[in-house]
Amino acid sequence: RVKFSYKSLFKPLFCGFDASNKHFTVQNVKQYVYIPTPRTWTSAQSYCREHYTDLAKIENEAEKYAAENITQADVETWIGLYRVPWTWSDKNPSLFRHWHPTSLNNNGGNQHCAVADSSNQWGDEKCDSKKVFICHQGDCYITNIMHSDKILFLL
Repeated sequence: RVKFSYKSLFKPLFCGFDASNKHFTVQNVKQYVYIPTPRTWTSAQSYCREHYTDLAKIENEAEKYAAENITQADVETWIGLYRVPWTWSDKNPSLFRHWHPTSLNNNGGNQHCAVADSSNQWGDEKCDSKKVFICHQGDCYITNIMHSDKILFLL
């Protein structure tokens, strides 16, 4: 197998979707870790990068549910999304989003970091607020790429 790094041009295409089909297979091995110590968004990002991979990057419904299952009830948690435009902590664009209908309001013009509530609906918040947070570790892998009935690459 070949691991595509976050800097890969193909990562947003392959890892942003549930992409198991006849042309290629993606194995998502991202794991989420809940950190109960409140920190600012920047401090949380530094902690995640030191101990894991980064602040939580949630790229599809399956990852949304995985992150939701580790959070505490009625607690907002930092995730790795910030604006403008909305981008993940690793500088990749955000193709998947799950905004709460009333929480994306940039109240006061300075809410530039994203939080997830206990049902993993997202909202914006001041980055210097202290919140618990979710880190992720791991990545996604492309296990094979096929064209018609022939395997072109076995990674």
